[in-house]
Amino acid sequence: MAVARFRRRESYNDERGMTFFRRSFLILGLATILIASAVPSLAQEDEIDFMPGRLSLAHEGLEDPDSCENCHDDDLNVDGNRCLVCHDLIAGRMAAKKGVHRDATVEDCAVCHAEHQGRDADLRPIDPTEFDHAGETGFAIEGYHGEFSGDCSNCHTTRSFLTLTPDCATCHEDAHKETLGDDCTACHTMDTHFKNASRGFHKSTLLPLEGRHLEV
Repeated sequence: MAVARFRRRESYNDERGMTFFRRSFLILGLATILIASAVPSLAQEDEIDFMPGRLSLAHEGLEDPDSCENCHDDDLNVDGNRCLVCHDLIAGRMAAKKGVHRDATVEDCAVCHAEHQGRDADLRPIDPTEFDHAGETGFAIEGYHGEFSGDCSNCHTTRSFLTLTPDCATCHEDAHKETLGDDCTACHTMDTHFKNASRGFHKSTLLPLEGRHLEV
């Protein structure tokens, strides 16, 4: 009887030992996973210790200690003149007193375009529904173009708004290969699709379109 009790006790102790071992192994494994998952976050935080916050997506290429001087002076203030070294199109608009930057100065760069607000920060505080497109650009979004209003990306496929001009050829292919000049509105209107031009101009050619031919 004593031997049997000893063996049962020994077996019980072995089971407790195995259970303790399994739990310890499980806890160690979980701790390892948590530490490993935290390492990238710690490294990421270390990378921006020298900044008040992440740069926007447009400027993410400047996110290193050696690039601070591209925007900041020795006192870490934003130097608008340094901004215009890269943003030369805006510099030209400011010099010409043209567009939304006509009254802006180099002191206004950081006021209107605040950085270090994170990757998703929008540096261009423009409300498309309130923007006077005709007054600021000389191109009214009306008629057939009206369906594109409200979403700048319908026409501005690059990040800069300054890469387009009001010229029709900016968006429309010149099917006439410049043989009819550059005054597209002589035949085309904004009330219909660009290819549905008036056929009236053909009356002055060797083959005037009249009668049912005007439907061609």
